[in-house]
Amino acid sequence: MTSDMTGYFAQKTPSFQTPGAAFQSASFAMKYWKMASALPGKLNMGIGAFGRVFTLDPSGQVEPVQGSLTDLPAGIWSRYEVCSFSASADIWFAFDKKTDIDAKVQVIQSEGLAGAFVVSMDLDDFDGNSCTDTNDLHRPYAVTDRVHAQLNTTVNPSV
Repeated sequence: MTSDMTGYFAQKTPSFQTPGAAFQSASFAMKYWKMASALPGKLNMGIGAFGRVFTLDPSGQVEPVQGSLTDLPAGIWSRYEVCSFSASADIWFAFDKKTDIDAKVQVIQSEGLAGAFVVSMDLDDFDGNSCTDTNDLHRPYAVTDRVHAQLNTTVNPSV
């Protein structure tokens, strides 16, 4: 699943390879499966509707932060929790924004993959009132809707 490859102690899974994290990107994972003879038309990329939330103390110790949904492991928060939480100097958030989702869909399209799945729809901003940042998504089921909309557009296959 490409939506959560790096764990609670790191930022979100990047769409493309970055220095120092060449093997922890969505594009690498999909290309790896194709090199291992998986048929692209049978591969689906996971895109997360959740965020990772953690603290980082001065010594560099990282600890996940428990959200209000106690049935989720510490450090995993729903999108609506992440978006509605007031910023704090010692709490770090990592979640996919609109540009991240678009980049992952571009990988799906350019690599000829079967499609995407959202992990997990019940963690998406279901009423559209929590994520109000103008640079992000703010509509009901924002992640799910964005994935659907982007999958139904054409893309330049030169990624």
